[in-house]
Amino acid sequence: MADELVIVTVGVLIALAFVGLLGAYSARYKRVPPGHAMVVYGRRFASGNYMVLTGGGRFIQPIIESYALISLEPFAIDMLIEDVAGSVVGPEDQGRRLQLSLTAVAKISDDVNLLKASAGQLIHKTPEEIRKIAEATLEGHARGVLATEPSPQRDMERVARIVQSRAVEDLAIMGIEIRSVFLKIRDSTRFPGRDSGPAENVNWELHQLDVRVRRIEEKLGLSASGRRP
Repeated sequence: MADELVIVTVGVLIALAFVGLLGAYSARYKRVPPGHAMVVYGRRFASGNYMVLTGGGRFIQPIIESYALISLEPFAIDMLIEDVAGSVVGPEDQGRRLQLSLTAVAKISDDVNLLKASAGQLIHKTPEEIRKIAEATLEGHARGVLATEPSPQRDMERVARIVQSRAVEDLAIMGIEIRSVFLKIRDSTRFPGRDSGPAENVNWELHQLDVRVRRIEEKLGLSASGRRP
């Protein structure tokens, strides 16, 4: 009788231990939700400092590993940009101060290699912070392109493509893609006193663009030496 009791007790303890282990494993096994990527960090992986999953799941090792989920869903950008200097390098009668609407669609790239390279930036940013960085980049390039393109209002689709390509290049370091850009001039007024020096307007716009780029780099934690020439 005593032997049977011992066997039953041992069996119950083994079953409880198995259930406990199963529960612990289940609690630490994390699935990647649809439209998201999982960034696992905390130790050195074969692929680098981060492991990126865009589907399935993974057991997160206690203590030595952590994870973050990043949304890969597209997000819309819709903003009004005021006091834009347009066509300041063109004929004097073309120079304008513009009010511009910019709409765009952006998203975090679902390319695993690009996500691995940019994961260190993304896991520390909220979706709103990522949106603001994309907005600041688009606004800066919109101002720069409109200032240096002669008569940009004649082909805004081409201007939008230029803005998009330049923004994509700058945002690649964060794994952000700009899927589309649409520009529309809402209001236009001639520069007062154009004879006083259109070059000053060019320099002002380029300075503003440089300031915005520097702010973006500061948010990304880039040093001045890491800037493109």
